[in-house]
Amino acid sequence: MASEERQPLLEKSSAGVTESLAERKLRWRSIRSVYFTNFLNAIGFSILMSTLWPYLERVGGTKTFLGYLVSAFSFGQLIGSPYFGFWANFVSYKSIFFLTGLLKVGGNFMYAFAGAVGGRRDFFLLEARLLVGLGAGNMALCNAYVSQATNMEERTQAMAMLAATGGIGFIVGPLIGVSFGSMKPGYELGPLTLDYLTMPAVCCCVLEAVNQLCIIFFFRERRLKNAVDTASESGSIQLEGMNKDVLKTDRTGVWMMMLLYFGTMVVLSVFETVGTPLTMDEYGFNPQQADIVNGIIAGCFGVLCVIVLAFVKKLANKFGERQLLMFSLALTVVAMLMLIPWTSAKIGKIWTQTDDDDDGTRSGCEGSWCDTEPMLPKAQYLIGNVLVAIAYPISNVMEFSIFSKMLGPGPQGTMMGWLTSAGCLARALGPLYITQLYAEFGPRITFSVASGITLIMLLIGLYNYKRFVPHALHEQTDSASAVRTPVATGKARSFVLNN
Repeated sequence: MASEERQPLLEKSSAGVTESLAERKLRWRSIRSVYFTNFLNAIGFSILMSTLWPYLERVGGTKTFLGYLVSAFSFGQLIGSPYFGFWANFVSYKSIFFLTGLLKVGGNFMYAFAGAVGGRRDFFLLEARLLVGLGAGNMALCNAYVSQATNMEERTQAMAMLAATGGIGFIVGPLIGVSFGSMKPGYELGPLTLDYLTMPAVCCCVLEAVNQLCIIFFFRERRLKNAVDTASESGSIQLEGMNKDVLKTDRTGVWMMMLLYFGTMVVLSVFETVGTPLTMDEYGFNPQQADIVNGIIAGCFGVLCVIVLAFVKKLANKFGERQLLMFSLALTVVAMLMLIPWTSAKIGKIWTQTDDDDDGTRSGCEGSWCDTEPMLPKAQYLIGNVLVAIAYPISNVMEFSIFSKMLGPGPQGTMMGWLTSAGCLARALGPLYITQLYAEFGPRITFSVASGITLIMLLIGLYNYKRFVPHALHEQTDSASAVRTPVATGKARSFVLNN
């Protein structure tokens, strides 16, 4: 597409490659618009997580079906991410953001009305989450755009900021969800019941409308010119006759990085899936108490993630991106081991009666393993969450940053879509197996398996350590034009090609 919005930002001049102050402001305004979109995506996901199980129970679903419900979102994202990422190479980002927004609004309306439809309401809920997940495939667009709108020096910090906005969204989402806790029994609005279970979905629709306004008024697509094109046009690097091995992307390294991201997201799916049932089984919370407690934990998780992300770039500069990635994987192994209960006290099938206005439901451990499963102390559970909150943002940013640099110059929409799909596949398959493991064997086996997965990911990372380096063409163009040295030129920022 040859529209003005899709033109490369940097133009070749006799003095070198220049970017005016106005152009830079416009480029970063658009990047910040993408940050805001990612922020709202995180809110839209996290605001619902603590109430998924109570809502599913209301519409007649089972604990086993919860795994399918959690997976539906990720399965939709698995389909949408590579599809939308691919089309971003040919059509404007703005049009795809608009389409994905419509999908998310439609899915959230279906979610809110699930209690009012006839037939299998749990399947209707599943379809709603699938549709929202399809719209959430625009996460691949966010990653692809930021990678294409930043140079090598800006990339790590930009990816960290993108992850930070997601982390802040994970803070704000549960807090918004908790704020609806007082809406009980709720208000009737025709066939729709507005209460603490449906208001989060309605809120998501409002937030998406705000996001679309932001995209319309503030987003103007600007991409940095392909580093290879810039360098070759300037004559500072010759592609003809270059060793073909230099031009190739290390596909094995790329696939191994996708595998590491897959493993990272499998571990995250453990928390997304079993957090609410675990606190109900272990500590006797009723659904509303579990919603509040897990909402607070998720909010604190997000706060810690943002704090960690604030130091990611400095840590990467000091220790290196690969070293930091290996550290985060090792820390995740420790976190999973910390969540395995080892105490002599047993959970037992202790039931507690909830308030009379809570439909007379009871809460407590009902699995066959309750009488033999060791109790997981609350302090141990919280420490495990803290360790994951430190490890996850580091591994997430490092994986995306290293992956982007491994791909080399050129459009990255499709490959970023596939990387996002790897995470979606983990979050689609993970909950299915995790819920089965948890329902059948309890938390000890569940977190033991999670520990084994993270240990395997760490070993894979160490074995392929030497592959996780920037694309060879980045090395060539860095010495020619990709690494730009700022030179004071009044209101314009000039980047001189180093011959």
